[in-house]
Amino acid sequence: MHTHEVSYFCFMLRYQDIRNNERRLVGLTSLKSAEFDYLLSHFSPLCEGYFRYHTYAGKLRKIPKFGPQSDEKFPESSDKLLFLLIYLKNNALQEFHAAYYDISQGQVSNLVRVLMPLLDQALGKMGFRPCRDSQSLKNQLRDHPDRVFSQDATQRPIGRKVDYEAQKEDFSGKSKDHTDKNHLLCDDASQILYLSPTYEGSIHDKALLDEENIQWLPHISLRQDTGYQGYAPENVTIIQPTKKPRGTELTDAQKQQNKAISKERVIIENAIAGLKRLRILKDRIRHKCYDLKDQIMCIGCALHNLRLTSPVRSYNPRTLAWALQ
Repeated sequence: MHTHEVSYFCFMLRYQDIRNNERRLVGLTSLKSAEFDYLLSHFSPLCEGYFRYHTYAGKLRKIPKFGPQSDEKFPESSDKLLFLLIYLKNNALQEFHAAYYDISQGQVSNLVRVLMPLLDQALGKMGFRPCRDSQSLKNQLRDHPDRVFSQDATQRPIGRKVDYEAQKEDFSGKSKDHTDKNHLLCDDASQILYLSPTYEGSIHDKALLDEENIQWLPHISLRQDTGYQGYAPENVTIIQPTKKPRGTELTDAQKQQNKAISKERVIIENAIAGLKRLRILKDRIRHKCYDLKDQIMCIGCALHNLRLTSPVRSYNPRTLAWALQ
C-alpha cells in the first residue's frame, strides 16, 4: 500500500504581482496603481519606522530591525499596505486572511490594529483626512472656494449587543437595524470636509448635529434633507426640501422645487457611496471597539478624498496634480 505525501502550498499575494493588473488592484483595494504608489510613498516611511522598533504584535523589540527577515510574511511596506486595504475593501473573515497568508487569526487581528493607525496617519499627512472638530472645519471653510455645502448622516450596520439597554441605543427606527451613525459635510466636488464622531444609531439626525454644536461661518449655504427639520443656524442659508404637511398635499411648485433641491443634494449621496466602496463600511462590521470603528470610518472618507483628487480619474474638476510615482 502506497502512501502519498501531500505538500502544503500557500500562495501569498504580493503587490508587485498585481501592480500592472489595474482592474484586479481596483477590485481588491479600490485604488489604481498610481494612487496606491502615491499612498505608499507616505505610508512606507511610517511603516518602516514603526516596525524597526516594534513587532507585528505591537510590542517593543529588544534589538531594532533594519531589514526584512528570511521568514517574514510581509517583508515590504507595499505588502503590508496591500494586506490592510484588501481587508478593508472586502470585509472578509479574519480566518480567511489567516488561511490565505498562512498565519493565525490572532496575528491578523494584531496586524490590523497595528497598521490601521499608520494608514490613518499617512492619509492625514497627505491632507485627505476630514476635519473632526468644529474649529478645524471653520478654518477649512474660511479658505474654501465654495460657499454652498451639503450635509447628511450615514449609518452602517453593527452586531447586536447582548445588553438590552445597549440594543435600544443602537437600534435605528429608520434602518430597522442596529447601527452606528456619523454626520458628514462635503463640498460641490463631493470631497468630504467633515466627519463627526461615531454615535449610536438611535440618535436623530438633527439631535446629532445639535450635539456637535458646529460654529458655522456666516453667509454660507447648507443643503440638507428633511431629517434636519428645524435646524437653522444664525447667518446661514438653509436649502431644504419642503416637508409635506399632515393631511394635505404639496403644490406643484413645491414639488418642482423639491426635485431641484434633490438633484443638488445628490452630491452628498455620491460622497457616502464613495466611502462605502470599502465593504467594511457597507456590510455589517464585526469589530466592537469604538475607537477602531471610528478610525475605519475616517480612513474610508480619506480614501474617498484620495480617489476624488486623483489625476488618473476624471470625476473631479479640482483634481490635485500630485506626482505619479
